[in-house]
Amino acid sequence: MSTSRTTLTAIGFLVLGALGSASLSAVAEEGHGRHRGGHGMQALLDGVILTEAQQQDLEEMKAQMKAEREEHRAERTEKSELVRELLEADSIDRQDLYDRIDDKLAAKRELMRLRADFMADFIESLDEDQRAAVLENLAEVEAAMEERRSRGAEDGRRRPGR
Repeated sequence: MSTSRTTLTAIGFLVLGALGSASLSAVAEEGHGRHRGGHGMQALLDGVILTEAQQQDLEEMKAQMKAEREEHRAERTEKSELVRELLEADSIDRQDLYDRIDDKLAAKRELMRLRADFMADFIESLDEDQRAAVLENLAEVEAAMEERRSRGAEDGRRRPGR
């Protein structure tokens, strides 16, 4: 892969990761996770006037994220059941374990692609003013996150960069 293509790919993942993690972690139920005027998508869209279609897209994403949270809770139960099953087994079928891993990774890959498609579609739906406002909000969110990291590192709670 050429250097410029690698750079563009990295920037693309950075943007999707920043927007995705911020938005997907907080497009939760009304009032959930509010912190100094909100966080996640709430903070990124602060002051941005969305069209009805954009608002509907966000509601769809909100419903998808709620379903994913429920699925994640179920996966945690499956993991402990798997550990119990392995501990109680006379022998361990490693190929079965590998197949389970492959199935989980395939499902995760598909989910990540769906999220990337949603984020790309949503970003493409933003007009120039909306994009500028979201970028400004993103800079504020990143600054606040860095401030919290630094404060946590100073308090000895977290290492810098984590």
